[in-house]
Amino acid sequence: MPVEPSDLPPTTTTPATEPVTKKAPSKKTHRSERAEDWAHTRVGDPWPCDICGHNAFMRDPYTGRPCHLICAKTQAHERGEQW
Repeated sequence: MPVEPSDLPPTTTTPATEPVTKKAPSKKTHRSERAEDWAHTRVGDPWPCDICGHNAFMRDPYTGRPCHLICAKTQAHERGEQW
């Protein structure tokens, strides 16, 4: 049996006793050069990713070849490179 809004007891809201503080800003205030390059990468028709083989729209900003961002990140971490 569905509950109608008129069947619910009235609720009251009270204002906060003190101002609500905003969430602390992220400690990572800048992106690495590599991440910045990927932020402005080109997009094209889907072609197989150079790393995983699944269709990718994004192009590697260094080679221009199709590649997923997550594939590039994973490969960089496996090589011990800083992202």
